[in-house]
Amino acid sequence: MKTFKHHGVDFIEIAANLYGLAHEQRMPAGKRHHYMRAISIGPDGKPKFRMFPVPQGGSLQTWQETLVSAQADGNNLTASTTATSIIPAAARYTLPANYFAIGKALRLRIFGRLGNIVTTPGTITFDVRMGPTSNIIVFTGVCQMSGTAHTTLPFFVEFMLTCRAIGSGTAANLMGQAMGLAQAFAVTAGTADNGSTGFDSTVSMVVDVFATFSLNNANAVLVHQYTLESLN
Repeated sequence: MKTFKHHGVDFIEIAANLYGLAHEQRMPAGKRHHYMRAISIGPDGKPKFRMFPVPQGGSLQTWQETLVSAQADGNNLTASTTATSIIPAAARYTLPANYFAIGKALRLRIFGRLGNIVTTPGTITFDVRMGPTSNIIVFTGVCQMSGTAHTTLPFFVEFMLTCRAIGSGTAANLMGQAMGLAQAFAVTAGTADNGSTGFDSTVSMVVDVFATFSLNNANAVLVHQYTLESLN
């Protein structure tokens, strides 16, 4: 991550040859605004200043968007206790390096079908994973399967993740909560909030969703629809 110091003030690179620092400038009465002050380095090596107005009132000037939407079914997981990706490979979205800022929120939704056996159905664990190879669990939640048998009935799980810290090594982390709906679940809100394992937010990360059954039996899960959304 590149930085630039001008008159003792640190600026951080926010785009190619553009260094920014949040700063408030006061205009004449009745015309107060917040500004993002940015510096670029000219051909002569001297800093060039630019000011970007942000309406007063604290607007983040962000937008909500769908980053990826699955166009096919994921992997059919059954008769296994191995953690397995349940979304299609083409839907594993790569977040660029330094994507996260504190307060950045993501929402993931999976819809599909889920079945369970009646005798000792066990549990299902859902993980949201990131990292260069989706190797870091940033959210995990366990749900007890129903004691009544169900065969390929609809299910839905939503994950809400908010960045609490950023940085290299294991400095970054997310706060996560999830809620699921399915007849095959013993409860409809099966996961508590949890802070994630620390990760490196300065590198690119592949977002994936895994599932794991606690017992090797005829329980089965298949994702038909998946979306990853940036909320701000």
